[in-house]
Parts: sequence; C-alpha cells; structure tokens
Amino acid sequence: MGRPKLFNEPQILNATMSVFWKKGFEATSSKDLCYATQLNPGSIYHRYDNKEALFCLSLQYYIDTIVSVRVADMLSRDNPLEAIEHFFSSAYESVPAKDLMGCFLTNTVLDGCIHSDKVSNVVKHGFGKIESGFKEQLIVALERSELSVNREPKATAVYLLACFQGLMINSRLTKNKKRLRTITGQTMLALGAST
Repeated sequence: MGRPKLFNEPQILNATMSVFWKKGFEATSSKDLCYATQLNPGSIYHRYDNKEALFCLSLQYYIDTIVSVRVADMLSRDNPLEAIEHFFSSAYESVPAKDLMGCFLTNTVLDGCIHSDKVSNVVKHGFGKIESGFKEQLIVALERSELSVNREPKATAVYLLACFQGLMINSRLTKNKKRLRTITGQTMLALGAST
C-alpha cells in the first residue's frame, strides 16, 4: 500500500493560482486543477469545499505572495516617485513578453468573475493594498516637494491604481513592452513629477 501524498498548502495554492490566473475562473476545469496539483477531485474538494472557495484562496495567495511583496518593495525604496515608477515597470520588464498575463486581480474583474461578495471582497482587498502603497509614497513625495503640483494623496492613489490596471490590461492584450513603457512614462508625467 502506497503512502498518502503529503498536503503542501503553499504548493497547491501556487499551482491553482497559476491555472486560474492564466485561464480564468470559468475556463478552469476540475481536470485542470487536478493536473496542476497532482491531486484527485475528491482530495481537492474535500479540502476546499468548492471551486469558488479555492479560487478565493488562490487570489489571497496571489495577494500575499506577489502583491504584498511588490508593495513592500515599493515602500522600501528611498525615492517615492522612482518607487512608484518601478512598481509599474517591474510588472513587465522582468517577464518575457510572451509570458505577460496581466494582473490576476484585474483579470478576475475583466473575466466577469466578480460573481459573489467573497470574490469581490478579496479583489478589493488586493487593490486596496496597492492603492495604500501609492498613497504612502505620494505623502512622502509631497512632504519632500518632489511633485510639481500639490496633489491630494488619496485621490492621486486612486488615479495611479486605475493607470496600473490599464497597464495590466495592455500587458495581457498586446504583450508589447514598448507600449507598456509609454503608458508608464505618461503616467509619471501626468503625475506631475518635478524635474
């Protein structure tokens, strides 16, 4: 009799995150999830109840392991405007163009997967982390007079989040890094960074 497989939660969530991120909620089948995790359907759904519950956990895993890490990196940088620009550019510069998939959170909205309060709340939580990171860096930039105009940090952070979402849509759609660099550059110009 074989030994039962050890259940490695981060490994399972990393695998399901990758599948959902690439294919979306609706297009991801039980077969896809079983193949990615190397578990049978009974094991998956005994542990996670249903596909939506697993999807929410996969989104939260994305927030914890990718979004939070990227926001922390942005907040650790000394120059706030360069940090914001790096947050934008690092989303595509380190990824081969053919592998650009956009943002899992943005893709979830685009794919029409906000079909429950649970999914909606996780997505809003992830976007809130990004927005808060932008706001913190904008406050520092204003304190240092590094913006050419006086901007309200909260409203400007909302604007930057919208620009980032647009960047991620373009990244998924065109996979054209020159276009992504143009969007990043124009966003920083519109932000009013002083020269």
